[in-house]
Amino acid sequence: MIGRRGLIAGCLCCGALASGRATAQGVMLCDFAGFGFGMMPPILGQGTPRAYEDVTRILSAIDLQVPITILQAGGGNAFAMRAPDGQAIIGYNPAFLGQLLEIGGPFAPVSVLAHEVGHHANGDTTWFGVFRHPWHRELGADFVSGLALARLGASPEEATRALRAMFNFGSPSHPDTPRRMAAVMDGWQRGSGRPLPYR
Repeated sequence: MIGRRGLIAGCLCCGALASGRATAQGVMLCDFAGFGFGMMPPILGQGTPRAYEDVTRILSAIDLQVPITILQAGGGNAFAMRAPDGQAIIGYNPAFLGQLLEIGGPFAPVSVLAHEVGHHANGDTTWFGVFRHPWHRELGADFVSGLALARLGASPEEATRALRAMFNFGSPSHPDTPRRMAAVMDGWQRGSGRPLPYR
């Protein structure tokens, strides 16, 4: 029998976008977990009203006014990309976010969406951003996630639940989980204006 964490791990390995790859569809950045196969997952349709609501709250929390199209994908976990016409896009696998909601509570899927918003906020999905080191892009997006979640009322523990649910030793495109959690916590501290409880 596969436990809940096993289901998350399996979902993470089921194909997502490779970091920093240019295709005919646009500039693709960040599969959240870093286990992408380098192909575009099938698009199932527009994001749900809940996803749009969460992204709107995140944008407000970080004071960013950028129109973002949200799509549901049939594989992988979550990604950020920019279409050839310049439109900012966030895609997510509803099964993946549903599993995170179940095992990590309401802030876990929000932290993933906030990470993807972070890529747009930091300019990672532009041609200029593609030339930045992948780890810098990911840690910067993690910082934005922590910043947004602090301003939305999440505790430090709630802000890092998604990362803890899918511990990763690191890859060429994504840093290891402890580094990513530290970046989230730096963002949380900036967003909350309070020192971290364990520092």
